[in-house]
Amino acid sequence: MGKTLVVKEFDLKFGQDDHKVDVFAVFKEEKRGDIIAIYCDRLDENKDALHYASAHLDKDSLVFIDTKNKSEIVKEFTWKLLNKKENEGFELVDISKYDKVQIVSSEKLILKSEVIKYLYDTFIPKEADKYVKKSRISSSTKILMGGIFIALLVVGAFVVVNHDFVLGINARYTCTNSYLDEATGANKQEIEDLTFDFSDNILSRNIVIRYTFDQKEAFDKYIEDGTYYQYQPVFASSSMLYEEDNDNLSVDIIEEVKVDEYYTGIINKDELINELTQNGYHCIEEARDDEFLSFLWE
Repeated sequence: MGKTLVVKEFDLKFGQDDHKVDVFAVFKEEKRGDIIAIYCDRLDENKDALHYASAHLDKDSLVFIDTKNKSEIVKEFTWKLLNKKENEGFELVDISKYDKVQIVSSEKLILKSEVIKYLYDTFIPKEADKYVKKSRISSSTKILMGGIFIALLVVGAFVVVNHDFVLGINARYTCTNSYLDEATGANKQEIEDLTFDFSDNILSRNIVIRYTFDQKEAFDKYIEDGTYYQYQPVFASSSMLYEEDNDNLSVDIIEEVKVDEYYTGIINKDELINELTQNGYHCIEEARDDEFLSFLWE
């Protein structure tokens, strides 16, 4: 699946034959048809950085160009790749005929070292050692190897029991609040999708305000008046989306919150969940899939 490629061009600079990248996979998102590559750059000083970019299949090489707002898709695919579920919603692209790549630009995610190592061990072919020699294993070496094996079993057991600590599996919450909106006569549902890291700090926050009408006339009037455009985002740096569902007479106002150095909301998980609960929200933690670490014992 994966492959090491020579960089033919990087940042519009040619002739860098000593520059290589390790491409773990190139995949197509079935919903939108976007083709994305995930890889590690050998010249990147941060060895925990997973690069991703839109992949274009040229005649003799691949072309990588950064793709905006795709981090969640990359996270989902990487998670499924680790769990051998990469065919669920994605299609792998064959890159076996390509040996070179042109990199115009890319984005990156910072992952746990253990995850990067697993990607390398699983998806990047190892170069064959032409000089492996057979030799007898002495008794002392056997004892040493036995001790190492036992140590690995102990470490493995610790990882299995404390897998959240080792890999920092994200915690995801869905908080909802429903009530009748007197101004529009619609049922108003406020939904917050929250993701926190192992340190209980906010990673992502998406807010959905859903208006559902009982009568088509009221729904049509709401659309015609463009009332949803009057919604004021909670955070200044948010991006706004609007989705209409004519079959269910509903409108979604989607606020994608940008969590960065300018984010002004509550960062800590307990504090944020507590505030939402006090404001009438019902919060539940999404179930975690223990298969995330299945490669440890398969």
